[in-house]
Amino acid sequence: MKAKIIIFFCLALLLVSFFPMDFVAEVKAQDEPDVFFGVHLGYGDVAETMTLIDRTSSFTNMILIGTSRLYYDAQKLTDGFQYAYDRGLYLMSFAPSLFHSDIGYSPRDEFLEYANLTWGDRILGFYAVDEPGGHILDGDVLSYWLDEGMPSSPAEAWQDFVFDLGRRLDTVRVSRLANWDYPVFTADYGLYWFDFRAGYDGLFAEFVANYSRQLTVSLVRGAAMVQRKEWGVLIGWKYDCPPYLASGEELFEDMVFAYESGAKYILIYDANEGWTEDILQDEHLDAMQRFWQYVKDNPRGESLVSNRVALVLPGDYGCGFRWPGDKLWGIWNQGLDSGTINLGISNMLEIYGENLDIIFDDGLSPYSTYGYGELVSWDDPLALPTPTPTATPTPSPTASPSLTPEPTSSPDNSFSIPLEVIIGIASIVIIIVVVLGFKLLRK
Repeated sequence: MKAKIIIFFCLALLLVSFFPMDFVAEVKAQDEPDVFFGVHLGYGDVAETMTLIDRTSSFTNMILIGTSRLYYDAQKLTDGFQYAYDRGLYLMSFAPSLFHSDIGYSPRDEFLEYANLTWGDRILGFYAVDEPGGHILDGDVLSYWLDEGMPSSPAEAWQDFVFDLGRRLDTVRVSRLANWDYPVFTADYGLYWFDFRAGYDGLFAEFVANYSRQLTVSLVRGAAMVQRKEWGVLIGWKYDCPPYLASGEELFEDMVFAYESGAKYILIYDANEGWTEDILQDEHLDAMQRFWQYVKDNPRGESLVSNRVALVLPGDYGCGFRWPGDKLWGIWNQGLDSGTINLGISNMLEIYGENLDIIFDDGLSPYSTYGYGELVSWDDPLALPTPTPTATPTPSPTASPSLTPEPTSSPDNSFSIPLEVIIGIASIVIIIVVVLGFKLLRK
């Protein structure tokens, strides 16, 4: 009898060894929304938060609470989170700034424990250090530079930026989040690659003013892809005065473009210049409703990275790419190589369009393409336009403008088994093992 029991457990162990260990994670991933869509609330108190949720919760699935009246007050943030949670929304806020003590239990600890217990399945993360890269590009000075002096080269600026921002994020994780393992996000309008290097888990690239949407996506998607991080888009002001946001139709087009480009998060920024009232008009709410329906009607297929090409820039090239004279790290005028880099970006975008990512060589492996169909260095002749129009390269079939190709376009040569098949096979094997086990035990 003992021998039969041993045989039964051996069969069970054999089953476990063949069962995919990431199966549960895959099932959970299937349950997670394909895109998180909502509003970044930047004004008001609890009442305004609830009003905005009432206006938008039927066609969104997340909210980012960015008003200091809530994240500086545990009870108000609790009320806001609970109201959003009850209406089925996923949650994010600026990292709460609450009293804490190193020698005992504090309001910060109480809030975070309650949050994890009550809304843990819906908290996407917390937001910290607003627009760190953009501020440097606009001439702000790192605290590290105030203490140690200004950098002497872009390479030194790269190291200082990553060190200084990483130190700030560590402080947030310890003092504001009490080392709870929540992802940390920010929004930015430049230096995405270096934001990720400093330690962010996710980043919302800003669609603002008339900045190139495609260039923005190429930069943030490439940074997230190579560094295995999450990315999305925050659609902010087109104007610095009322009506602030673009028209409803332009907003709709931006949302669709971000969605089709693969953004996991799409947020609309809602606050005026003084952070006192909302700026969403009926045309914007209508556009958001249209987009929500678009998402339902147009589920994204698998986006094959191998269909994309990555343009590789120098590892310390801290440029915002907002205009031809945009300074490096907010300090230096563009150098001799900048003309070649700018020309290469323009040429590659024209050729590959939505299938171009931009990455930085600050220690990339020379033996990996990071999943891309091809890596092209900024100084490679392939990145530059040819002298004669007739010799202008055209996109290869794998560089289709669509990031959600039909199964017949650019087939993936790698062999993969659908999750449904794995589930079916696993179920059959489990039944066989159980039946054999009972037969052995009955004999």
